[in-house]
Amino acid sequence: MMGALQRGKDAASDAGSVVKGAVIGTVEGVGTFTAITGDVLRYATRAAIRGTRAMDGDVATAAQKAIEAGTEAGEQAGLDHDEAARASAAGVLDATDEMDDTIANAVVRSIAGTASDIRALVEQRLRKPAVMLVGSNRSNAEQLSQSLKQQKYDMRIATSLSELDTVLQ
Repeated sequence: MMGALQRGKDAASDAGSVVKGAVIGTVEGVGTFTAITGDVLRYATRAAIRGTRAMDGDVATAAQKAIEAGTEAGEQAGLDHDEAARASAAGVLDATDEMDDTIANAVVRSIAGTASDIRALVEQRLRKPAVMLVGSNRSNAEQLSQSLKQQKYDMRIATSLSELDTVLQ
């Protein structure tokens, strides 16, 4: 993957086309040894985005092309379109875990319209996880809650079993 991306960069080729070719080539190559699964697509698209980032390439464009390529290669290997698109998008999103928030958010925005089936993945990635604080001291829980809310976490507080039951419902 890295070799194909580097040669494309050296030749001053269109980054999106290079990524697309690298993903398809990688998946086809793997397919000569084993069955193509969603995991193969996921790892291929993840590698393409990581490689593009390592070479300071246009990661947002690469993300779109990686999903297109993964979906196309998956369909050629006999996978369902939706399964191939989801696996390809998951790989791209996995790669964003290793990037700063600005670049990761640009990638997420760039792929938001790629396929309606991956919209849930994108929304899940943008949403911060919920944090539940359980303790007997409401004051301490409120202070911690304020700090976490500033970091955009969705907060729930319970200081008794009945409040815990209510929050869990």
